Amino acid sequence: MKLEIEIPEEELRDAVTASVRKQIQNHAISYAANQAITKQVADCWGDAALRVVKEELGNSEELREQVREEIVRKLRAQLAGLMKTPKAV
Repeated sequence: MKLEIEIPEEELRDAVTASVRKQIQNHAISYAANQAITKQVADCWGDAALRVVKEELGNSEELREQVREEIVRKLRAQLAGLMKTPKAV
């Protein structure tokens, strides 16, 4: 008895692609992958945070102006409040 099956190349490629995707998905949700990702994030975290701090310090003139504006706003609010307070005789 002889059995021959013809599978088109595209169908074979689709099946292999689906299998590869499934294996990648299984690996990505595994504990080991999660640990590796966690380690990489922890390793890169310090450098990323340092870059953000340096960038913000580089924008220090802008920050100073924001602080000045906030101080002026608060002082104006305090003065307005004092001006509304009746004087004691």
